[in-house]
Amino acid sequence: MTLAGAAGLEFTMNLPITLPAGTTIEQATRNPALLESATLNGGDLVVTYSDEGMLPRLATELAAQQGGNEERVISQTLAQAQQLGQLFGPQVTKLMTAMVDIMAGYSQQLTVNVGLPNPFTFNQLIMNPMGSAEQLRFTFELE
Repeated sequence: MTLAGAAGLEFTMNLPITLPAGTTIEQATRNPALLESATLNGGDLVVTYSDEGMLPRLATELAAQQGGNEERVISQTLAQAQQLGQLFGPQVTKLMTAMVDIMAGYSQQLTVNVGLPNPFTFNQLIMNPMGSAEQLRFTFELE
């Protein structure tokens, strides 16, 4: 997906799935509840955000609204990202810090790779999203 002059977002996933015994693909697509008990056999998700000026313009706009400068807005945003990280963990801190780097103009693209454990169920994620997130392997790449 591309928003011309603003940003691009690319998403790919490789999710090998084992459906519950006796379940066909047709049944699973008609009844999403069946997917909750499916087993993910590892896999990965890759999300790439490419900035085309949206985040730097956001810093400029926020600075104008607050009557300050962009450096102050970026500094405040970085502090907020670090506070969120204390609540949600180091992966959130890395993600938010990378977005602030893009806002500051140091980078233009962020790729996040998420590796899933094997085995892993959708139900585990639904019942305990924060606990499940600890099992995921994240890597971040800024360009």
